[in-house]
Amino acid sequence: MLKNKVIIFDDSCPMCKLYTYWFVAWGFLSPENRIGFAAAPADITANIDLVRGRHEIPLYDRVSHETLYGLDALAFVLGSKWTWLKPYFNSRAFKWMFFPLYEIITYNRRVIAGCKACDGFDCAPDLNRFYRSIYLLIATLLIALVGIGISILAPAVSTLVTGILLAFAGHGAICGTIKRIDSGKRAGWNYVGNYATTILMVALSLSPLILLGEAEVLKAVCIGFATLLGITELRRRSL
Repeated sequence: MLKNKVIIFDDSCPMCKLYTYWFVAWGFLSPENRIGFAAAPADITANIDLVRGRHEIPLYDRVSHETLYGLDALAFVLGSKWTWLKPYFNSRAFKWMFFPLYEIITYNRRVIAGCKACDGFDCAPDLNRFYRSIYLLIATLLIALVGIGISILAPAVSTLVTGILLAFAGHGAICGTIKRIDSGKRAGWNYVGNYATTILMVALSLSPLILLGEAEVLKAVCIGFATLLGITELRRRSL
């Protein structure tokens, strides 16, 4: 266990809470060495780069006062117990493969998880238009793949599914335009990111239709659940 290492995570991000919780549950870190940004003591925040820390999770050493960030921090934690993976974590191939993925997730984590700022220090990442655009492109491709798969393998419900996805997308396009005009560019980008995540969740929850064959009742349940999920997410994200 890393006794002197402290990981500082985004308090308002459910994904950050979850994976750092598992670091504790699986014995990588002790409970007291997992601290949210809003609760982090001054002796730690004074020794880390808060700007960088908002974008790449910091792993702070209480003894040496050194800090690892982002992918290096996660690789260090995992490598402390899974030592057989250390050579891979230290390789250029690992960073080349996973750094872009890490950046896409960390810059978009608030719109992926649908979370807002918590009390105290707000460690929300800056708007990165490049990584937001990449995330929107990935979400669009996944939604399109689900739609194409349903149209080929479940043609009986493809028209209904297309209508549902287009209804969510059309509502998002109209409201996103209004939001950008009313609240500025950043709010508009955040709105579009949240809406893309909502539609992606709807599409993924519709994907079982591809495998349900002639089970009409299950298809109806799947479509009803996906629609309800989308509406619930719109309300939760205040869209």
